[in-house]
Amino acid sequence: MTTLSPSLAKMRAQFEKQERLSMESALEIIHTAHDVMDKEPNLLYLNAPVAKYGLSVYYHFTQCFKALPLAAVVSASSDGHHRVFCVHAGLSPSLLTLADIEALDRRQEPSTSGPLCDLLWSDPIPETDESDNPLDEATNMEAQADDSPVESPSSVVGKSNEPNTAKWVPNTVIHGLCDSVRGCSYYYSCSAVYDFLTTNHLMCMVRAHELQDEGYLFHFSSPAYAALDSRPDKDFPPVITVFSAANYCDTYHNMVIINI
Repeated sequence: MTTLSPSLAKMRAQFEKQERLSMESALEIIHTAHDVMDKEPNLLYLNAPVAKYGLSVYYHFTQCFKALPLAAVVSASSDGHHRVFCVHAGLSPSLLTLADIEALDRRQEPSTSGPLCDLLWSDPIPETDESDNPLDEATNMEAQADDSPVESPSSVVGKSNEPNTAKWVPNTVIHGLCDSVRGCSYYYSCSAVYDFLTTNHLMCMVRAHELQDEGYLFHFSSPAYAALDSRPDKDFPPVITVFSAANYCDTYHNMVIINI
């Protein structure tokens, strides 16, 4: 367990005493957790607060930010059975259970690889209505035969509505019909999602991280995936992307999801 500095421990105790930072407020900003602190001066206007209060106050706020949770499990029913896993981006081949996530050292900056990076940067394998270039069936069978958790970079991520069962594909080079790349982390398939949800008794995963024209997108929910779905409760799609920034970057004219 990470030991807090005396000044930070005192600040956290003060927040708790005054109830100035509720758990609900902390969870509301999970989706911004991938904004790395060393890049933040390029994203926010910090001149005024830094000039008024000094760099020390800014530093302590960045330290508090590191204590916010990376993910959350919420119950969609009063009996607690319909549990939803909420995370900014997705899953990691290094994190098989919720306990694995809880064991992470949260108070650090995410690197360009590793489980923290995966939670903040991974993506579901893309799906479209086209099936011109699905992942080769032999490649899938080979990946399952050797139980390899990661596909080689030369493998193709099939952009189709046919199930892709290669669990993890590095998101570091252009694959097949995928027209974008993060430069880090992985694409995860329906098989990786089903395994994680079933192992941890979860109904579905809700994430953000990707712009959607309609404000949301259901993943791995077509009939082609039904035979592979190992979840006992299939009322919800296994993965739901929710995007809440309208007309992102004043460029994309996308809609958003708003709860009224």
